[in-house]
Amino acid sequence: MLQVNFDIEGLYQCQYETQVSSRDFSSPLSDSVRLSVTVPLQQPSISLTSPNKGLVWGSEGAAITKGYSFVITCSISSHYPGGVFSLIFSGSDITDTKPAVNQSASFDFPVAEYEHQGNYSCVYEVTLSSRKFTSTETATMHITIKLSLMKNCMLNEEEEEEEAGGDESVKKEMHVEDHDHENNEEDSNTMV
Repeated sequence: MLQVNFDIEGLYQCQYETQVSSRDFSSPLSDSVRLSVTVPLQQPSISLTSPNKGLVWGSEGAAITKGYSFVITCSISSHYPGGVFSLIFSGSDITDTKPAVNQSASFDFPVAEYEHQGNYSCVYEVTLSSRKFTSTETATMHITIKLSLMKNCMLNEEEEEEEAGGDESVKKEMHVEDHDHENNEEDSNTMV
């Protein structure tokens, strides 16, 4: 048998036949055996990109700058027609599904928010001869959402200005109080 396809699925039995003295003899049929054809799908791969360069790779995985866009792509090298990819966001019930186009599917995140932080994985599913086959899940990819360095600098500057402004106002208040105290002393000397 050179090529296995779904047409060969079914029940199979054996029977032995022989001829002795020009007479045919047959054994009883054996117990039946069911033959099923399975499709061993490869594990898909998962990748991450950020079109506007908001992606940084670190020791703990990927870090996306808050507000930037990012794209998670699921792909598989098997050449089966159609199929769908499911993007699984662990720690929640969120699963997004998209049809496979050229053995891949892209999941767009136009604006990175803190709720997008977490672990992501992909699964590929294809229907062949009315039967559904599912791949194993990819290894999880951890994504962290971080605040941009520029925003951090701006926030620090604002905090410093607020602190400095607060000190100035205290100095002004103290200066006014000292000046009032001097005037009161002059008035009391004049009255004596």
